[in-house]
Amino acid sequence: MNRKKIILFVFVLLFATATYSQSEYYWFTPGDAQAVKMYIEKRSQIRDSIIKNNIRNVTTYYKQFDKKGNITRNVVATEETYDNKGDLVVKSFYDYKGRPKYTCYYTYNSSGIQTAFKKFDKKGNYISGWEYIVNANNLVEKRTFYNKKESAVSWSESITYNDAGQPTKTVHTNKKGKVFSSIETDYYTDGNKKEVRHYGKKGKLISVVKYDCLAVGVISNNKNSDTAASCTKSTYDADSNKIITNEIVYPNGKMWRSISIINKQGKLIEWKSINPKGEEAYKETHTYNDKGLEITHTFTSSKYTPHNYRLEYVYDDKGQNTVTKRYNRKNILLYETHKFIR
Repeated sequence: MNRKKIILFVFVLLFATATYSQSEYYWFTPGDAQAVKMYIEKRSQIRDSIIKNNIRNVTTYYKQFDKKGNITRNVVATEETYDNKGDLVVKSFYDYKGRPKYTCYYTYNSSGIQTAFKKFDKKGNYISGWEYIVNANNLVEKRTFYNKKESAVSWSESITYNDAGQPTKTVHTNKKGKVFSSIETDYYTDGNKKEVRHYGKKGKLISVVKYDCLAVGVISNNKNSDTAASCTKSTYDADSNKIITNEIVYPNGKMWRSISIINKQGKLIEWKSINPKGEEAYKETHTYNDKGLEITHTFTSSKYTPHNYRLEYVYDDKGQNTVTKRYNRKNILLYETHKFIR
């Protein structure tokens, strides 16, 4: 029985369904057909905005402050280059002293789905990268990750889908092509998840998650596995915000919950994770302006309070994020990033 693995596995499932960050624009994670459709729509809006505003280069400066508000550092943080399709194709990163650190190159298909990524150090040496094989429906069928050399495979992931475009089996192989992990997913006839099984080396069952609204943990007959029960419920509040509650009950009876609140515009305004004691373990809140642009993002944790922070976003008259400010848990400004768009 490997309880740590099932807890981590299920927590990732909980967290991944509720969070979205601006950086996600540059990192596409395989999902089902519906998730891919939403991603493409989001990317299309961003690409259109970049083309409309004729953006080709963006330089971001990093300003760090001391406790008295004095600037202690003001250096270049990143430089971005966009093509005429509105896609980010090159992004260079610099260290805290403004010295070159590494550069990333991005490749896309016609729908804006990333198909390749390469990362080089300041001397031009290859560090890491990956390639995606995408089918005609923009579903990722295989991901291959490389390190040290462009030809040195680190590990690969192959994904199989059903007719509805939902992943049914994911297989992970190492650099020698041997399977070290796999995930199988069953669905109800209405398309909702029914069960997820996680296997390790030699097909050993590691964990099972049953998507059952009875929310009762059951210990599997296989002594080498754990079975958890998951249930997702949706309701609406008086302001027509959608409230999504996901519950995970483990074989020991302990339950974790995540609650997401999504406004009428489909934007996440709050996400929180509730531990088995009924306490808020993590919480995120988001606010938006009348144009639907995010203006604040706050993260709090009851356990890791030093990591609590608040982000504030400032936009120009074209809706481009030009300034981002980060505050710590004591509301002290830690740093700002300023983007110069050309």
